[in-house]
Amino acid sequence: MNHNEAHLHITVQSAAYNQGNSARITVNDEEFGFDPYNRGLNVAVIHEVTGQKLGSATFDTFGDPSCAIAFTEWMESLPVGRIVAIALKDEGTVYLDERAKNACAALGAYWVYYLQFHSSWAMIGQKGATPGTATEALSDEHGVTCSRSFTLPSIFANTAAISATSAAGEYGFLTHISRNGYVIPIKGGYQRGLNVVVFEPATGKPVLSGSFDFFADASVADVFAQQIEAIPDGKIVAIALKDDASINLSQAAKDACRAIGSRLIDELQFRGAWSIVGYKGASPDAVIENLNNSGFTSVKAWMPLVIPCPTWQPQQKLQPPDLPEKGIFGSAIAMSGETAIIGARLAQVNGCPAVGSAYIFQHHNGVWTEKQKLQPSGFGHQDVFGNAVAIQGNLAIVGAYLTDSPDRPNTGSAYIFQPENGVWVEKQKLQPADLQANDCFGSAVAMGDNFAIVGAYTVDAESRPEAGSAYIFQLENGVWVEKQKLQPADLQRGDGFGGAVAISGETAIIGARLAKADGGQFAGSAYVFQLENGVWQQKQKLQPADLQYGDNFGNAIALSGEFAIIGAYGVDAQRYPDTGAAYIFQHENGVWQQKQKLQPTDLQRRHGFGCSVAIQGQVAVVGTSDAGSAYIFQLNQGTWQHKQKLYSPEVQPKDGFGYTVALSDGVVITGAHNADAQGRPYAGSAYIAFANET
Repeated sequence: MNHNEAHLHITVQSAAYNQGNSARITVNDEEFGFDPYNRGLNVAVIHEVTGQKLGSATFDTFGDPSCAIAFTEWMESLPVGRIVAIALKDEGTVYLDERAKNACAALGAYWVYYLQFHSSWAMIGQKGATPGTATEALSDEHGVTCSRSFTLPSIFANTAAISATSAAGEYGFLTHISRNGYVIPIKGGYQRGLNVVVFEPATGKPVLSGSFDFFADASVADVFAQQIEAIPDGKIVAIALKDDASINLSQAAKDACRAIGSRLIDELQFRGAWSIVGYKGASPDAVIENLNNSGFTSVKAWMPLVIPCPTWQPQQKLQPPDLPEKGIFGSAIAMSGETAIIGARLAQVNGCPAVGSAYIFQHHNGVWTEKQKLQPSGFGHQDVFGNAVAIQGNLAIVGAYLTDSPDRPNTGSAYIFQPENGVWVEKQKLQPADLQANDCFGSAVAMGDNFAIVGAYTVDAESRPEAGSAYIFQLENGVWVEKQKLQPADLQRGDGFGGAVAISGETAIIGARLAKADGGQFAGSAYVFQLENGVWQQKQKLQPADLQYGDNFGNAIALSGEFAIIGAYGVDAQRYPDTGAAYIFQHENGVWQQKQKLQPTDLQRRHGFGCSVAIQGQVAVVGTSDAGSAYIFQLNQGTWQHKQKLYSPEVQPKDGFGYTVALSDGVVITGAHNADAQGRPYAGSAYIAFANET
């Protein structure tokens, strides 16, 4: 693969009403970004050259025939080669007519013609493909999953995600337009009629907004038409309908909608819902549009930006009111889309010390709110539940690496949680059959598409005590099944393999921070595994050439598509010991190549840069253990450049700000696990920062 190639691994999950009633689409293990998945066809469109997300929408082909028209028009407008993923949720066959099925066949689908009432169906195809060449899964009895990988000639672009949600009648309060998850305010609020926001195409910044109520005053339709006509070509225009906009919708107003690329405005009926993200002067094949004349609609479009890098702004401090002293909330953090999970591994529960807990936070309208406190069933003294956390969509895994088993102390465990009716419920406790005392299973966790990896860094390996191991679990028919134990043959005593784990698609990287290298003991290493024919095979051992004694390379790992970032918090810098470093690796021509060593110039002795890492797309975050900061890096013309240093003025030197970091969709969460909370020492806290592309 050349430097400008990108890998896409797409996974689609579908479950009809009687088989789980769910849908999910991920790209490189990251949620595509639906708001939310709904009944019918959930459709995601991706550019076949850049790999850029282009749009998503759900079409309720069970509830309203206009949804089938909207779906078909969009599919027919797509250019040849465009990548399309479809996940059916609940039911979607009632109004899925022959024209709509033919539109699916034009993506390479075949099984769409065999859909039955309440079938589960998942599909990944490309416009213009021969019927039968798409990747599909169909069942009338259970949920289905399909996956497909693409190698593309370019890398991902910077984008802004613009959403428009429309709702008629009593559900009009749901109407809004957002950018990167944050609702754009309109003066006077979102009103009946058409709510419009205009964005600058280069930056994605909103520049104009307004509401137009045709129902109350017919002359407003002409005002709307005039204002759309005055917008310069190329400006992004998002429209969300509230309550009704069909009454007094003049021909001039319809022409204005067509001027931003609308194909469906003539189909709008009384109290119908219509959403569009287009741009002035657009052709109909270049917009995302949806229509439902008896429900609500939501569309999301990813617009390419030309800005070099956002400024990351502090937004919110997270600190649950029930935190006990010495709970060290923030000692583990993970995030997926609009949901975050944060561990407090030493939290006291019912007078029992160090049981641990984890907290779920949800983002809505610019605010992160605590939704639930997680604690496992049958918890025990010093289990340290929450020492490691991971989340992927609606699945979370929490480590408790000091859990006891009968007659075997500190074997460890990991717990799977999943929301049911809005409440996160413990679904399963994971413990491999071969666990022994003091194995510390659950010391690290990672979650991918239907796979989970759990580290156990003190497991023995054939007369090599505490060499470490990692275990692969796979979700099969709703149950997590142990599939494989990973333990490289060259592991030595005390390597600590499994102390850090990461997964993306069919690739996993596992750290052994205490492994020996040519430069000395405790230099560290990391191992790459690839899923091949159902078996995870070791493919490569990563060890930078400059490793020295005590560098601890592999103490933290993050993986996103073709890029990996690996921390080494013990690396020296000139005369300063243990300043730390992080290494960027890129997958090229089947091999992971070291591309860059990250080490900011302001680091001092024992700052521990690299103790935590996160990466998504072209942005990476690296935390410090003892500097009270985290650093933002961005890929620019092949080089990862330091862009910003994150810190909080209220944080004290001992608070550990930067000890943990998480990154998702333009949001960074940084843990400060030793922070005090209203007189409770070491209760812990976490801080939100968001990308502000101004």
